[in-house]
Amino acid sequence: MRVGDFRRGVLDFARIFKGIPNFADSTDRWRPLGKGANGETYYLDVKSAEISANGHIWVKTVGKKETQSIAYDLDCKGRRLNSGSEATYDPNCKLLHSSEFDGGWQQIIPGTIGEQLYAGTCSNAGRPQ
Repeated sequence: MRVGDFRRGVLDFARIFKGIPNFADSTDRWRPLGKGANGETYYLDVKSAEISANGHIWVKTVGKKETQSIAYDLDCKGRRLNSGSEATYDPNCKLLHSSEFDGGWQQIIPGTIGEQLYAGTCSNAGRPQ
């Protein structure tokens, strides 16, 4: 995960969750991805991530006033992503709102979290960027 290879990182954590179930509950499913421009911290949910030819991942953004989790689908061949479900929590982990939506497929923008998600999910699978 630290080197940006989500595919291998998710596989490593899957081994823990399935192969050593006694440690699964004590292993944090949210793994750090880095910091955003506004100081927020990004996390990837390694327990629910589905990474094959494409990817379906949940990303949590932790800010000072709220925490937001968003589901992303990635089209590795088309170099694009689509955001879907979202949930927002206050600092006390109380759900503020949640929704199901289709953000529509968007091209990857250089220098954004979308590019980091694409690179970690798609590029390390032997496919060109």
